[in-house]
Amino acid sequence: MRRPVPAIVVLLGTALCACAPGAAREGGAGPGIRVVPSGGGADIFQQSDVRPIETVIFAPVDTAWRALTAAYEQLGIPLSTVDRNSYLLGNAAWAVQGRLGEERPARYFNCGANLTGELANTARLRVNIFSQLTAHPDGALLRTLAQATASNPQGASGDAVLCRSTGSLEGWIGSSVRLRAIQR
Repeated sequence: MRRPVPAIVVLLGTALCACAPGAAREGGAGPGIRVVPSGGGADIFQQSDVRPIETVIFAPVDTAWRALTAAYEQLGIPLSTVDRNSYLLGNAAWAVQGRLGEERPARYFNCGANLTGELANTARLRVNIFSQLTAHPDGALLRTLAQATASNPQGASGDAVLCRSTGSLEGWIGSSVRLRAIQR
């Protein structure tokens, strides 16, 4: 039996296709496979590796929604998508450079490295992040999915590099929503 694809996955996939001028650089590996440079070589990711991080929130969906919007606000994520009917919010093209909330971006994204260090910390990132709440027997289920591309901050030519989420940003949002929801 096939599980339906959550709206968050479809929306983020669409955003990633449209996020950078030209196609993001992929090693010549074939459809569904990405080769991302890293410190000592390259990391190879299959597109199927990209899944939302799920967190059960022990509160009603409406309470979790208020907690979710507060978590995005605390991180400074501007919301380009807010759909209260489907409890979906996020941003398809958030420009980040240097800091993401109180952390360096490499805590949240692996874009590889060059001579100046982790690309996530030195490049201009275009972050696509979406969260969606659905009903769950224990309250609400939060699904969060984040990806990014890195490009030269001076605007020099060159392809964008696909970045892989470490899962820390999605985990932080989930923990923050869970904590905020039980405090309400």
